[in-house]
Amino acid sequence: MFFNSRRYYNYSFQPNLVRKIRKSVAYALSIGLGFSATSLLADTDAAALQKEMSRLKNQLKVLEQKLDELKTTQQRQTSPLPATTTDDFSLNEKKADGLTLGGVFGFNYTYRDFAKASGTKVGDTGFDSLTLNLDARHGDFSLSTSYIWFSYMDILYHGWIGYDFSDISQVQVGVTQVPFGILPFASNSWWWGINHYIGLEGDHDLGVKWIYDPKPFNLQLAFFKNAEWGNPSKHERYFYDVVTQDEQANEETNQLNARLAYTIQHGSFGSTEIGFSGEYGQLYNSVTDDTGDHWAGDIHLVGQYGNFNLKLELAKYQYDPRNPVGVSNKTILMGGLGDAYPVAAEGTLAVANVAYNVPINGRLVKSLTFFNDYGVIFKEEDKFEDSHLNILGCIIKTGPVSTFVEFIAGKNMPYVGSHMGRAFALGDSNATWEKMFNINMSYHF
Repeated sequence: MFFNSRRYYNYSFQPNLVRKIRKSVAYALSIGLGFSATSLLADTDAAALQKEMSRLKNQLKVLEQKLDELKTTQQRQTSPLPATTTDDFSLNEKKADGLTLGGVFGFNYTYRDFAKASGTKVGDTGFDSLTLNLDARHGDFSLSTSYIWFSYMDILYHGWIGYDFSDISQVQVGVTQVPFGILPFASNSWWWGINHYIGLEGDHDLGVKWIYDPKPFNLQLAFFKNAEWGNPSKHERYFYDVVTQDEQANEETNQLNARLAYTIQHGSFGSTEIGFSGEYGQLYNSVTDDTGDHWAGDIHLVGQYGNFNLKLELAKYQYDPRNPVGVSNKTILMGGLGDAYPVAAEGTLAVANVAYNVPINGRLVKSLTFFNDYGVIFKEEDKFEDSHLNILGCIIKTGPVSTFVEFIAGKNMPYVGSHMGRAFALGDSNATWEKMFNINMSYHF
């Protein structure tokens, strides 16, 4: 049984702030009008009076526009969509010293149309995971950790020590998120997107990362000595990495990453982030005692326009291992969540995800977010069949509880179909779209 878990960040917004701003604006205008009237009454020049009134009207218009922008920001920040600014990649205001404990508890229901037993039982349900998050700060030093317990394994999600050089510059040492592509996640789905399953979404590795965040720019540079565990034979990990098993003896080492993003503000309409990412690292083979390499490049766009969210991503990747004679270089073995499967050594990834948030603010249901995530891997090898994943769903936000209702369709896609062992490699030329129905409910504390 395959289960998954997501962390969705939710920022609170004080509605009293809007009321305070309204009062401040009214108070300031009343004083301004009072002084202006006193001054102008002493001078009977009608033209001067008209000019002063016009100036004050323009000031009022500017203040009202700023208030509208603030209200729009409030709607975006209370959306259950993944936040566009988190401590994982963008620096926030400095937090107070102390400890913060939180986490997520969830369970899951899945119906698979391609699994006979699932059809007979009308789906399967069970415990998904328990996540505990611990964050700490002391002066310019910070700590962020997250650990997850599944029914079949327990794993480290992330764990790093940080130091703030300034309000816009921080270094993180430990298991930290790889700066590549859309951050923190490209997908809206609880099930993740297709790029997650080849190690190009949300990946975390062990190393050092520097974040420089002089908005509207965000620059990240990182060096990762190896994947999070440092043990390539351990497939029990949250994110997918190159792993070893049987004749497959490659592992990731000495990886460099660079990511640059620029955010264009559109006033009350929203914002657009455009970014570029690059990755280069070595592949060590324990049988040949030689190193090959791997690289990936990415361009992405994230648009937040009112309640509408758009995410586009195009990436190219290639693995060039130094395998012993008799072991094919056309695939690489990747593992995660206790599984391992071959992946085409070279391909192009395309992602197009859209979402729309509907604020409700009822007693029970706070908001609904409708989304569709689509991803495809075009494999370079002629005889390999391309892989597709499409997820149509809705996120129901009810206070601290998030419920994901998703219709998942895959073609030559691991976990979504009967071609698990070859889906991301050779595939099946006769493969059809196979489907799943998934519900995940989780409590965030």
